[in-house]
Amino acid sequence: YEKALELSRIVQNAKLEYSALCALGSTYPSLGDREKSLKYLEVALSSARIRNDETGVSYALLNIGSSHLQINNLQESEMYLQEALTMSKKLENRWGQVGSLISLGELSLTNGKTKKAIEYLGESLKIAKEIRSKVRIVEIYGLLADAHHQTDEFKKAFDYLKMEAMLKDSILGEKTVKEMGTHKTRYEVQKRETEIALLKKEKEIANLNGYMLVGTAIFLLLLSGLLYSRIRVQKKSNLLLEEKNKKIFLQKEKLEEANERQKD
Repeated sequence: YEKALELSRIVQNAKLEYSALCALGSTYPSLGDREKSLKYLEVALSSARIRNDETGVSYALLNIGSSHLQINNLQESEMYLQEALTMSKKLENRWGQVGSLISLGELSLTNGKTKKAIEYLGESLKIAKEIRSKVRIVEIYGLLADAHHQTDEFKKAFDYLKMEAMLKDSILGEKTVKEMGTHKTRYEVQKRETEIALLKKEKEIANLNGYMLVGTAIFLLLLSGLLYSRIRVQKKSNLLLEEKNKKIFLQKEKLEEANERQKD
């Protein structure tokens, strides 16, 4: 992301710079450096304000507010989150509203303002269901369970925990089915490729067998022609020999007759 940030500044692409700054701001918390995360997010917010990018501003505010919440800077967190919620409502950005309301609910739980937390989370749950965000709904169910547990409403807390578990199972099931579908598609593609390869091989073998049959037929024809030629030559030789023998026999008879006459 730092390379992307450097490149965006070289080519002077403000949108690419904003995206890289937000990505870096979201990455550093996992590396344990929330101060650096906030630094990048604040620069991203400044960039969005300069460009009058209200959507970018609302998301940067939400990210900054959530980051302050994670390090217990509760006053700063609420300031940024309230502004993010106001801007998301103005833009009719329902995804932004859900994120802001969830974070405000978490903030209220941390502050011990359980009733206010339930209000924020109830409003976020309604929108999350409207936009069909199962992941957000699961998150809200978990927070509502915590909230009702704090107010000793154990049945409600249990009900939300049960709904959270059921929806998690549903999401996992959908993911499993999707993965199975992917594996099935991959298997069918591999199977089809194998079948095609086998068909090609069978065709090659069939062609080879055809060539061998043609070759054998040609060889037999040549052999037959050679044998026929030899038989003809042999017959002709036999006829010549027979004629020669006849001539010799006739000459012999003539000689014998001549000898008989001399004796007489």
